[in-house]
Amino acid sequence: MATRVYKYGLVPIGYPTEAAVGKNGELHRANSLWNTLVALHRESREIWDDARRATSIVYSEKMDELEKKQEEISQAFDALRLVRMEEGTKDESNPKLKLQRDVINRLKKEQAVIFGELKPLRKEADKALDKKALNDNYRKKCNEAVSVKNCGIYRRTADQIYANFRTARDFVFI
Repeated sequence: MATRVYKYGLVPIGYPTEAAVGKNGELHRANSLWNTLVALHRESREIWDDARRATSIVYSEKMDELEKKQEEISQAFDALRLVRMEEGTKDESNPKLKLQRDVINRLKKEQAVIFGELKPLRKEADKALDKKALNDNYRKKCNEAVSVKNCGIYRRTADQIYANFRTARDFVFI
């Protein structure tokens, strides 16, 4: 019998069994574990950001400024979509689209300046943090999520999903 490779493992070719891909199948539980790890990672990043903001008022103010700039960029992209609909074209040579694209590029340059100013502030705020406690808390939550009793999948599969998640996360932050 042949097998088909899925994201998290092997499944016989043919009609996949309900145990493999169904509501409570192995692939479903593996995907749920991945999604749980993503949610834990986002939560950890928020905790880190809150800790940095509590440590440094200057960092907090700069992050507020960055968030406002990101909101302006989001609104500029919404306006670009509206102009595209009104003009009925995606052609960037259209004068109205060029104008809107120039606004977006200007905002992104301003955002890059804020990022540059934020980097040393982040490093300074990190010096006052208890990084070990924050990282240990995150690892503890991840290990609980990966445990067989919580995720309901085979230990080796869960460990491999966690290893793949760490690799993907590390690759993004390089």
